[in-house]
Amino acid sequence: MDIWVIPFRRRPVRDDGSQWGGGAGGKLAMTIGRIDKLAIGAAETRDFPVAIGSLDALSSALGTKLDGIVGYDFLKHYRVTIDYEASKMHLD
Repeated sequence: MDIWVIPFRRRPVRDDGSQWGGGAGGKLAMTIGRIDKLAIGAAETRDFPVAIGSLDALSSALGTKLDGIVGYDFLKHYRVTIDYEASKMHLD
């Protein structure tokens, strides 16, 4: 399952349990759940699976602040265009 990782303070989530994840920032404790609505601009989905945890270690490893990570389960419903010069992502 491809899921979003979002900071604790962002949205209310129905809690489905906890698990550990890992990556560039090391090991991360996450709460797994579902969010009622997830929207990026006009693109939105409902009852979406998420993992909630601190992105501080990953932000440090990448050298930039992360507010969240979007995955394929959300993006697969859109034509994704990335404008690198403008630092924008368009979802059509």
